[in-house]
Amino acid sequence: MLRITAEETATGTRLLLEGKLKGAWVAELEAVYLRRKASNEGSRLVLDIDNVTATDQAGRYLLALLESEGAELAWSGARPAHLLGNAALTSTDQRLEN
Repeated sequence: MLRITAEETATGTRLLLEGKLKGAWVAELEAVYLRRKASNEGSRLVLDIDNVTATDQAGRYLLALLESEGAELAWSGARPAHLLGNAALTSTDQRLEN
């Protein structure tokens, strides 16, 4: 399950994500993002992933896609590689096996 809470700020919208960004919840986040983006065109949109506990491949892809479209990813501490993936290491590992 993924809980998505929207907070309006002076500069835009902050989406607080809590739980697992997997399966059907990936599509739900995408739908929420698209609605917020359309209604707040030009405003800042921040995805707070501090309380995301797990992602699947689709969840990681969506986070990367939304970031490439201008959404900001926010977390405290070190980069959460377990949520965002580590494509460079995966690619290297695959090359070494061949």
